[in-house]
Amino acid sequence: MTAAAERARPIPGRGARRAWGILLAAGWLTAGGAGMLLAIDPAVELLRRDCSSELGRNEVTLFGNGTIRWREWREAKLTMRLAELGRDEVDAYVHRLDAYDLSQLRESPGGVAGEWMERCELTISLPGAVPRSFRYGRLDTHPLALADLLRIAEEIAVRAQESPVAGGLPTDYVPRYGDLLLRVDDVLFEVVGRTADGHGIELRGKVQPLSMYLTLDDLRRQFVRIVRRGPEK
Repeated sequence: MTAAAERARPIPGRGARRAWGILLAAGWLTAGGAGMLLAIDPAVELLRRDCSSELGRNEVTLFGNGTIRWREWREAKLTMRLAELGRDEVDAYVHRLDAYDLSQLRESPGGVAGEWMERCELTISLPGAVPRSFRYGRLDTHPLALADLLRIAEEIAVRAQESPVAGGLPTDYVPRYGDLLLRVDDVLFEVVGRTADGHGIELRGKVQPLSMYLTLDDLRRQFVRIVRRGPEK
């Protein structure tokens, strides 16, 4: 099975993503104060660890721009935390990961199995190298080199998990027609109007044909970045 196919396997809780607009518990780390969110370039991932079991799923990703993203899904609720590394720290992690000959690494031979046992996939994509993915169980006995890589991944995850929880969009954000917003699950929505009573905000998906209506407080919690402001009246 390819890494892409493995990542696409059904995972408990994923089928409830459509309910995130209602059932969402999310935290975000701001840089430099409220309203200044860390930039994420989804095209550049240096390391990703994705683990799942019948109880839920968690994922940590180190991006090339220094952003660490931690996401956890439990009972249809998503929690996300962000942390940021300096350029020197990113280079240090790349150097540590590059010290291993990934082409010679073996996957774990397998260990304790069961529906409740967490299964994981570690993907490393270093500059100028072919991406490699390794599947393993949390309770497996790992080859030494793979165990070292997993310790690095856990170290990165802890950096994000220890980040303080803050708000999403700025507390003084007032939406206007044409605003393009990024939701916590990386889906873009555009503000297209208000409800008839004036208390709700209507949004429409830019990729998915999905419309949703949220209060201003829910909007500020469920969206993490203003990608583009609409025209001023």
